[in-house]
Amino acid sequence: MIIASIHISGFGKFHNADLQLKNGINVITGANEAGKSTVHVFLRSMLYGADQRRRLGKRSVYERMRPWNDPGNYGGSMDVYKGSTLYRISRDFNRAPDDLNIVNLFDSSEQITDKKAFMNELLSGLSETAYLNTVSAGQLASETDRSMSSELRKYAENISAAANPELDAKKAIDLLKEKKREMELRLNTDAVREYNTMLSREKTLVDALKDPSRENRIIEYSDARENAYTSAGETAVLLADNELVINDQEIALEKFGIRNEKDVDELQDRVQLLFRRKKGFGTAAAVCGIAGALLLIAGILTTPSDFYLTENLLKTEVIVSMLLAAAGFMLVVMAIVMLVKRNAAGKRLTAVLSDHLDTDGDGADRMEQFLERLQEYREEVAALNASRKERDKLMGSLKGYNQLQNEYIRELENQRKMKNEVECDITELNSVRRKLGGLEHVIGENRELRDNIEALALAAETLERLSGEIKKSVGTYINREAGRMLAGLSGGAYDSLDAGSDYSISVNADSGLIPLEYMSRGTADQVYLALRLAATRFMAGEDDPVPLMLDDSFVLYDDRRLKSALCFLAENYRGQILIFTCQSREEEALCAAGVAHESISL
Repeated sequence: MIIASIHISGFGKFHNADLQLKNGINVITGANEAGKSTVHVFLRSMLYGADQRRRLGKRSVYERMRPWNDPGNYGGSMDVYKGSTLYRISRDFNRAPDDLNIVNLFDSSEQITDKKAFMNELLSGLSETAYLNTVSAGQLASETDRSMSSELRKYAENISAAANPELDAKKAIDLLKEKKREMELRLNTDAVREYNTMLSREKTLVDALKDPSRENRIIEYSDARENAYTSAGETAVLLADNELVINDQEIALEKFGIRNEKDVDELQDRVQLLFRRKKGFGTAAAVCGIAGALLLIAGILTTPSDFYLTENLLKTEVIVSMLLAAAGFMLVVMAIVMLVKRNAAGKRLTAVLSDHLDTDGDGADRMEQFLERLQEYREEVAALNASRKERDKLMGSLKGYNQLQNEYIRELENQRKMKNEVECDITELNSVRRKLGGLEHVIGENRELRDNIEALALAAETLERLSGEIKKSVGTYINREAGRMLAGLSGGAYDSLDAGSDYSISVNADSGLIPLEYMSRGTADQVYLALRLAATRFMAGEDDPVPLMLDDSFVLYDDRRLKSALCFLAENYRGQILIFTCQSREEEALCAAGVAHESISL
C-alpha cells in the first residue's frame, strides 16, 4: 500500500485540508500544535475507523477529533495504491464511526462488496492492535515516564497473539503461579540476596576506611597553599618594580627614537652616510674647481685676439682654445653644484648630531662624540632587553605560583569531600551491621517454606516449557530480525537483542546482555523501533507492504544515531515511510546523507 494523498473534510483542527505524499520517505514538518499528530491519527482512523473507546479516563479519539467549530463536517478521504491500482477510501464519521466507502479511481465499475476483506488485504492482515505496535509509532510512543519493559512486554504479547492464539495451558500456568505466589508472600525471597549484599558492602566499607589514600591531609595542603600565596605576592611586587624600570628605560630611549639594537644600527649608518657624502662632495668640488679654473685660463690665454673674425673661426688653435675654455667653465659649474650638495649634507648631518649631542658642529671630534653616544645607546638597549627577560622570568614564576594555588585549592576541596565521605562510611557501616543481625533471623525462617514452593515451581516450569516451545519460532524470528534491524539503526553499536520468554528485553553489548531499563533513552527508542520493524516483517511480510509512520520518534536520538537510523530505514524499509517531526534535524540528516525524500510543511 502506498498513500498518494489525503483530504481532510473536518478532523480536529483541520478543515478542507489536502496533503500529497510520495513513495519512499516523506518528512512532514510542523511546529508544535501544527497538527502532525492529528494527521497521524486521521490516517489511522481512515484505515480502522475512529476509536470510540475511552482509555485511562481520557476521551476517545472519536470525541477528541470532532471539529468543535463545524461538527457537521467530520470525515475525509485517502487515495491509496494497491498494487498499480489507485483506490479512494472515504469515511463520514458523523454517519457512523466505522462508515467506509471504497472506490476504484481507475475503474469506477469495480464494486467493493466485502470492504472488511479489502481493508484486511490492504493492511496485510494487521489488526488495529498489531498496527499500533508495528508500523504506526504514535507521538513519543516510548515515553520515559513509563516502564519500557512493560510497554515492550505488552507489544510482544500482541505479536504472539496475532501469530498463534493463546493456549489453554496458560490458564493452568497462571493458576500454579497464583498458588506459588500465595506461598511466596510468606517468604522473604530477598533475604539471602540482601544478606550477601550487606556482607559485600560491609567488606567494601571496611577496606575503604583502611585505605591510606584517604588520610586527612587538609593541614598540609592549607600550609602549601599559603606558601604559594606568599610567594606569588612577593613575585608580583618584584614584577611591578621591574615594570617601572622597563618603563623608564623605554621612555629614555624613545626620546631619541630608539627602541632596539636595530634602531641604533640604522642611526649609525645614516650619520656615516651623511658624513661620507659631505666629505665626498667637498673633495669633488675642489677637484672640479681647480681643474675648471686651469682649463678656463688656458683657453683664454691661447685664444688670439682676433678669433672672432670669420676667417679665424675654423682655425684649429681657435677651436682648441674655445673647447678648453668651455670645458673649464663646465667644471667650474660642477664645482659649484658639488659645493651646494656638500652644504646640504652638512646641514642634515649637523641636525642629526644636534639631536643626540649637546655641542654644535659636524667635525671629526663631533663624530667621535657621536660614536661614543651610540655606544651608550647600545648599552641602554642591552639593559632594556635584560630587564624584559627578567620580566618574562617573573611572569612565568607568578603564573606557576598561581597554578600551584589552584591545585592546592582543588586538593583541599577533595580532602573536605573525602572527610565527609569517611564520616558517611562510618555511619553506614554501623547501619549495615545492624541489618545483618536481623537478616540472619529471617533466613532461618525462609528454609521451612522453600520445600513447599519447589513442587509448585516444578509444575509451572514444565507447562511453561511446553508453551514456550509453541512460541519459539516466533521468538527466534523476532530476536534475529530485530537484532539485524538494531545493528543498522545503531550504526553497528549493538548487533543483537534478546526478548526473553517473559518478554523482558536485553541488548547484547561488549560487556554482555544488558537489560533495556539500564540503557539510555535513545538506545531504548532504537530497540523499540527495531522490534516494531521486526514485527512488521513477521506479520505483514518481507516486502514491507504497509507504510511506516513515525511521529517524533527520533527526539531522543543524537545526530549520529539519527543519521545512521534514517540511512538504514532508507536502505532497508521497502515500503513508504512517513516521518512526522517538529524539528529540521531529520531533513538535514537526510540531505547530508544524500537520501532522496519528499519535504512537506504543515
